[in-house]
Amino acid sequence: MSNLALAYQQLGQVPEAKDAIATSLALLAAEPDHRDRQNILPQALNTQGSLQMSWGQAEAALNSLQQAEAAYEQVGDQAGVFRSLLNQAQTLRVMGLYRRSLNILNQVNHTLEEQPYSPLKAAGMRQTLKIPVFLKNLPCLLSLLVLLVLYTGAYAIRPYGLYCMM
Repeated sequence: MSNLALAYQQLGQVPEAKDAIATSLALLAAEPDHRDRQNILPQALNTQGSLQMSWGQAEAALNSLQQAEAAYEQVGDQAGVFRSLLNQAQTLRVMGLYRRSLNILNQVNHTLEEQPYSPLKAAGMRQTLKIPVFLKNLPCLLSLLVLLVLYTGAYAIRPYGLYCMM
């Protein structure tokens, strides 16, 4: 149902998307002992948070994403936790809470530092580059740019390089 909500959103059918995600979460709440509930709930909450962000409901989105993070932690899905944290950082950035966003991104990047290259690792670095420069120290920013070039190639950072150098 959460994928159906995303499909409705893509089609611009917001009321149907809201109904689909609400139905998805209601079904999960009605079946607390369902064997797949623990794996489906965090995905549904993450989807709800993403949809709420697209509807301009940043505070509600942040709440949903924090619930998703906790649910991912409960099932031991570290990649899900990181995706949820990246979404939270993006939401905080949209809300103008740059320092909190940067703290989350630093936490994610520190944890991912020891991991091999992955799209998730590159996404974490790209999100960090979207935080205004005045909130970061320049050596840290430059090292992130170098790492991003090494991991993804120069093409991936062009849009962010200009943004960061302002």
